[in-house]
Amino acid sequence: KKYGEATAILVGDLLHSASFELLARAELPPLAICYFARAIGAQGMVSGQFLDIQAEITDVRKLHRLKTGRLIEAALVLPQWAQGKFPPRRVVHWARALGLLFQITDDLLDATGDSGLLGKTAGKDAAQQKKTFVALLGKEGAHSEAARLASQLQQEAETLFPNSMLLQQLPQQLLNRKS
Repeated sequence: KKYGEATAILVGDLLHSASFELLARAELPPLAICYFARAIGAQGMVSGQFLDIQAEITDVRKLHRLKTGRLIEAALVLPQWAQGKFPPRRVVHWARALGLLFQITDDLLDATGDSGLLGKTAGKDAAQQKKTFVALLGKEGAHSEAARLASQLQQEAETLFPNSMLLQQLPQQLLNRKS
């Protein structure tokens, strides 16, 4: 808001190109860079953002699987490619579910959180009639779904990431976050 919509769009363009520069410098295989391009482009985040601005969208899971989920998925999958490992399908599914958990808790925080802690206006999603998990499931239903998902993800992480306490604890940390 401070610098206007045109500046915000240009900053987005700048960050977009900077991400590819960083990936190229990391010497990732070309397939990994293509994977990232799809995750943030028409097969991922951009499509999710487009669906978000469409008032008639009804599939909240698809919206957030694309918008938030693919970005978080890329953040977990690309480091495996950087280590020369092709990520197993189970890791990709786990990462997508983690993105879903992030979005459900984000929706809950918008509905119940404190604006000062959030750094944004709480209740904004409802005021704008956004398609959220709280709107779909109610506060209790969204919280139950988030708790179920966090528990499932934590159990799976013990098998998928036996040497990473960070990834094993991440689902509960996302569930319990306050901002």
